[in-house]
Amino acid sequence: MSAGTPPIVYPFPLLTAAAVAGLGRRSPRLGATVLMLPLLLYGSWVTHAWRRHTLEPLILPYFQLSQETATMLGEVEQYVAIRRSGRCA
Repeated sequence: MSAGTPPIVYPFPLLTAAAVAGLGRRSPRLGATVLMLPLLLYGSWVTHAWRRHTLEPLILPYFQLSQETATMLGEVEQYVAIRRSGRCA
């Protein structure tokens, strides 16, 4: 994130975090079903697995969710560092 560039906000990591926080508090059983949420959010990987008749692509929604989450956390970390150094306008 550079000066004047807005941060990247991916909606699915935010939605997943909200679902884990909300459903996990109500019932551990519901919290466990949230583990299936990336398969629904990134449905193209499920379609890909179905068409290829293989299970390997079913791990890719979890990788994609992790990558998007790490990108957003990295941008927050950089924003905080910039604010602390006083280089922010």
